Amino acid sequence: MPERGAIEVKGTSDDVDFISDSLQVEKYLKTYRQVLVTNCRDFLLIIFDENHQPKKLERYSIAEDERSFWEKADGHRDVTDIETDRFVEFLKRVMLHRAALAKPEDVAWFLASYARDAKARIEESELAALETI
Repeated sequence: MPERGAIEVKGTSDDVDFISDSLQVEKYLKTYRQVLVTNCRDFLLIIFDENHQPKKLERYSIAEDERSFWEKADGHRDVTDIETDRFVEFLKRVMLHRAALAKPEDVAWFLASYARDAKARIEESELAALETI
């Protein structure tokens, strides 16, 4: 049985929040304890919280909707350049979510990963207040 959970993949027109509430995801969650739900443009990690209730933990979106996704995919080289590093970091965090933190370096890696993600988000935003950061 996979130690890192299961993946539920649907089509690009499906909504990951709707999928995450499905009986299929609930079944996977009970069996594998974490599920990555995706429609290939939006990725959502679901786990059980301390009360054994499904909790949406972390999300990564390549595009807001299906149309935007296919527009981005048409210019795939640009999307690959922009999305690769952040997406790989997200996937690493998902895969390591349940791993034991045995060394200080493990904690440092997670903190650095979230910091890199935050930095990338700031750099992508067009807020005047963030220009000095």
